[in-house]
Amino acid sequence: MIFSLLVSFAVTVMVELSAAFLLGLRDRRSLALVFLVNAVTNPVVVYLLNLQHYYGILLPKIPLTILLECGAVAVEALLYRIALKGDRHPLFLALVLNAASYLMGIVVNIIIKQVLL
Repeated sequence: MIFSLLVSFAVTVMVELSAAFLLGLRDRRSLALVFLVNAVTNPVVVYLLNLQHYYGILLPKIPLTILLECGAVAVEALLYRIALKGDRHPLFLALVLNAASYLMGIVVNIIIKQVLL
């Protein structure tokens, strides 16, 4: 489970920092914010998904994933709104960054399964 948490966090941070940079967030403070926001939300989401995968004690996988991702977007949008100044759209930012990292997570999982199996 620790490996899953670490890989997920590393991939998420790399993808979301890259996407944030492409969206124009280039100053150190904004990029640090993206890192810190993910340090808050990513471990919670991945841990709960791992609990479901290993023990099956929560909701079915797809509804749980949707619920957790929507919660992460909401929390991240709120944190971006509080911390980012200017004409940034925090909900758009949270949605785009999470979509990018979620899709890359799917790719990484497929690659890991192909290598390990």
